[in-house]
Amino acid sequence: MEKKQKGQTLVEIVLAVGIFVTLAGGITVLVLGSLLSERQGGELTQATSYMQEGSEAVRSIGEEAWNKLAYMDDGATHGLDNGSGVWDFSGTSNTDGKYTRTIDVDSVTRDGGGDINPGTNDLETKEITVTTDWDFAPGRPKQTVSVYNLTNWNRGLWTETTDADFNDGTFSNTVANSDTLILSGSGGTTDSNSWDFSTSGEYTFDPLKIEVTGGQASLVGSGGTVSGSTTDPGFDTGAPWTSGTWDQGGSDYVFNNRYPTYGNPTWWVYSYLRGRNNAELGGYWQQAFTTTVDDPDVSVTLDYQPWTRTLQANDHGYFYAFVDSSPGAPASPGNAVWSHEFVAGDPVQTWVTGNTFTDSGNVTTAGTYYLKVALWLDNRNAGGNPYRYLLGGYDNVQLDWTKTTVPTYPSDNPPINPTGSWDPDNKVVTWTSFTETATKNGGEIYYQLSSDGGTTWQYWNGSAWVTVVGATDYNTASQVNSQITSFDTSTGIIMFKAFLSSDGTYDVLLDNIDITAEIETITMEVGEVTTDETWATVSTANTYTSPVVTALYEEQTGSNAAYSVSTRVRNAGSNSFQIRIEDPSGADLGDSRVRYIVMEEGAWDMGSTKVEAHKESIATVARKNNWIGDNKGYDQTYASNPLVLHQVMSDNDTRWIESWVSSQGNKNDPPNTSGFQIAMNAAEVAASYAHNPEILGWIVVQAGQDDSIDGNNFRTRITGDTVRGHANGCYNQNYGTTFISPYVVADQETMDGGDGGWLVECALSGTAVGVHVEEDQEGDPDRSHTTEIAAYVVFEDSFSVSGKGGYSPSGTYESSDFGTASNFNLIKWTETVPPSTDLRVQIKTAPDASGSPGAWSPTWCGPEGEDGDETDYFTNPAGELIHPDHIGDNWIKYKLSLTGPGSDTPILADITVNYKP
Repeated sequence: MEKKQKGQTLVEIVLAVGIFVTLAGGITVLVLGSLLSERQGGELTQATSYMQEGSEAVRSIGEEAWNKLAYMDDGATHGLDNGSGVWDFSGTSNTDGKYTRTIDVDSVTRDGGGDINPGTNDLETKEITVTTDWDFAPGRPKQTVSVYNLTNWNRGLWTETTDADFNDGTFSNTVANSDTLILSGSGGTTDSNSWDFSTSGEYTFDPLKIEVTGGQASLVGSGGTVSGSTTDPGFDTGAPWTSGTWDQGGSDYVFNNRYPTYGNPTWWVYSYLRGRNNAELGGYWQQAFTTTVDDPDVSVTLDYQPWTRTLQANDHGYFYAFVDSSPGAPASPGNAVWSHEFVAGDPVQTWVTGNTFTDSGNVTTAGTYYLKVALWLDNRNAGGNPYRYLLGGYDNVQLDWTKTTVPTYPSDNPPINPTGSWDPDNKVVTWTSFTETATKNGGEIYYQLSSDGGTTWQYWNGSAWVTVVGATDYNTASQVNSQITSFDTSTGIIMFKAFLSSDGTYDVLLDNIDITAEIETITMEVGEVTTDETWATVSTANTYTSPVVTALYEEQTGSNAAYSVSTRVRNAGSNSFQIRIEDPSGADLGDSRVRYIVMEEGAWDMGSTKVEAHKESIATVARKNNWIGDNKGYDQTYASNPLVLHQVMSDNDTRWIESWVSSQGNKNDPPNTSGFQIAMNAAEVAASYAHNPEILGWIVVQAGQDDSIDGNNFRTRITGDTVRGHANGCYNQNYGTTFISPYVVADQETMDGGDGGWLVECALSGTAVGVHVEEDQEGDPDRSHTTEIAAYVVFEDSFSVSGKGGYSPSGTYESSDFGTASNFNLIKWTETVPPSTDLRVQIKTAPDASGSPGAWSPTWCGPEGEDGDETDYFTNPAGELIHPDHIGDNWIKYKLSLTGPGSDTPILADITVNYKP
C-alpha cells in the first residue's frame, strides 16, 4: 500500500494565491467604496446643516425687522453675520471651511385671488433661496439648495381712519371730514336738477315701446291682465244702447222704450209685444263692445222685470240674453246665452236681481261683439183672442271681459331722453354725481351723456369719455356716476339718454334721474390803491383764473390837477395785478387814489344783478374825429341798456392810451341791449395814433339795480347826457341813498365830443359821486368838453367774494405719535386722487425714552430713509417698505402732503403702519 503524500502541489499553491489576490482586491474595493460613501454623506450632512443655519438666520432677521429682510430683495446674493449677538445680513456670502453659503431674497407676486401667480408684488411675502456649495474632490462640485416662502405673518397694525383718529393730529389747510382727510375748503357751490318723468311731453321716446305716466318711464307691455266692459248698465244716458224689432209680422206690434221710473232704481228699458195667432216676434236692446285679446273670459249680470202677460195655452214668453258677433236682431232664440220663461206664476212688476252668467264660447277672437237683451213672444194657439200681449224689461245690464296672459316687453333696449339739456345758471366747474331711482326687476338701465344738446352722445370706454359708435356703447348709472367728474363742462350743459333693457319677460321702470354739479358763482373784489406814474403791485384777496380789472382815478387838487390823468393796468394774474396813473405827456405824478373792480372772466349774477366780464387783445385805435370800434355782444340777455366799464389792461406799447365805448356804429349813443363797440382811445395824442394792440377789459353790468352781494349794498346807474369836461365843472350824481364808505367805479359811455376824452372822479361823498370828462392837452390845452353819458357802480364798502368754492391748493397733516416695542415694517393707505391732485406721505421715527419719544428723525423721510433731505415721499398707496434706517426706533408719526387745482381735493380714507408686535 502506497503511502499518502502530505502538502500542496505548486499548481495548488499558485491557484490558491490567485484566488486570494482576487478576493483581497474585491474586499479592498468594497472597503474603499464604503469609505467614500461615508465621507460624501458626512459632507452632505454638514452642508445641509450649514444651509439650515442660514434659513433659520433669515427667519430670525424677518422676525426682528421684516423691512431689514425685504430690503435685501435687490437681485444680489447675501451673506450673514451674528457678531453682535443677532443675525444680520453682511457681505455677499459666508465660508466655513470648504463650504460657501449664499442667500437670495426675491419678490413674490399674487393674482387677484391672492394666489401666488404673476400679478402684484406682495411686500409681506418673500421667496428665500439658501444655497451651500462645496467641492467633494477636484473637479467634483456639490450643492444643496433650500427654497421657501417667508411671510410677515406676525405683525401689528396701527390704522387711522375716522375723524376722531385724525383729529388728534395737526392740520394745515386740511380737515377731517366724514371719516376722510381732505384739503380745507367748501368744495364749491352745488346745483342739481331732477327729472321725474311726470310730463311725457318733456321727453323723446317711442310710444310703442316706452310710456311715461304716473311719474315713471316704463316699457310698454303686451299681455298681462287686460279687460273691458259695456257701459251705462242702468240706462241712465241710453247713448251706448240701441233697440230694434225681432221677426215682427204685418199686424204684429213691438214697442221698445227707455223709461225714467219703475227701474232699479230709476231708468230702465222695456219691450211691449202684441202678436197674432201663430206669431213669433220680439224686441231687443243692444250695445257693442270690443275685446283686444282672443278667448277672454266673459260674464254678464242683469236684472229683469216681468210686467204683464196675456197668454193662452201653448203660448210662451221669454227673456233672452245674447252675445253675438254682428249687430241687429238675434238670429235665433236657440243662440241665447241666458233665458227665462215668463210664466203665469212669475211675480209681476217686481225686479228679479242678481242674475249672473258666463259666456266665452261666442267671443273667440279679438274684435267687436254685441251684448243683446230681448223679450220674445211665441203664440202657438190659434183659437180665442187673436192677439196676445207681453211686457217686460231690463236694468243694470253689464258685460265684463278679462284675460290674463304672460306679459311681454320690448327687448331691444329702447331709449328715452329729455327734450332739452340741463343748463345751470352759473359756470359749471365739474359734474359731481349721477343718480337713478328705478325698479329693474332683473333688467338694467344703461346711459349715454351729451354735452351738445343731443347732437352727439358719449360713453365711458374704461379710460375716457368718447363718442358712441356701437349700439351697446353705454354705461350703467354707477359707472356714469363714478366717471361723471371728468365729463365735458366746456358747454355748461348736460343731457342723458336712458336705455331700458329687458329680456322681454319683465318690465323696467325708471322713476327719477338726479344730476348734481359744482358751480362757480361770481369771484370779485372791490378795493383801492394809492399810486403814481410808477407801477404799483396790488395783491388780490382772491385767486383768479382770468381776471378782468377796471379802475377809476380820483382827481387830486394838488400837483396832479394840472395833468390829464388816466389809469393803466398790466400783468393781471391769479393773485395780483399792476396799476399806475399816467398823463399823455409822461409827466411825473404825485400819489393818487384809484378804486378798482377785479372780476373773474365770465357771465355771473352779482347778487341778483346780471354782470359779465371779458377781455381781448384789440388792435383798433380810435382818435379825434375818427371814432371807430370793434363790435361786441353779450353772453346774457339784458331787458334794458346795460352799462359798460372798460379799461386798458396791458402795456404792450409804452405810449399813452385809453379806451372808449358806445353803441355799435353810433358814437353818440351808449351801449344798448344789442351790444356795443370798443377800441383804444388815442384822443388828440398824435403819438398814439399808431399803437400796438393792447388787452382791453370790460365789465357789463345790468343798470338801474339796487342790490347787495355778500352783505354789501350797491347801486348801478346810467347818467343823463349831462356830464361835461374838466374845465366845465364837477357833475354830481346822487345815489338816492347814503353809503358810509362808498367805493365808486365809473366810465364814459359815449363820445359826443370829437376831440375825445375819458371819465375821472372829481368828488366823492356818502350821497353822490362827482365826475367829469378829462381831455388830453397834447393837441391843445383846452380841457372843456361837450355833454356825455356816463355810468357808475357804487358799493357801500370794499369787499371780496369768492364763488369758486373749491379747496386750498395745498395743505399738510401731521399725525399724532404712535409707540410700540418693536420695529416698523411698511406703510400703506387708501386714497382717491382726482385729476390734477396728489397725495404723498413721509414719516419720522424716534427711539423710546422711558415711554415717550426720544429724538425724532432730523428730516421727514420717504422710502430712501434718513438721507439728510426731505425730497422723497411714499407715493404708492398699496404699500411701501420703511427704510431700515428706522430700525431700532419705537415711535412713529406720518405727514401727509396734499395738493390740488383748487377745484378738487385728494381724499385719504385710511392709513396703516405695519410693525412687529
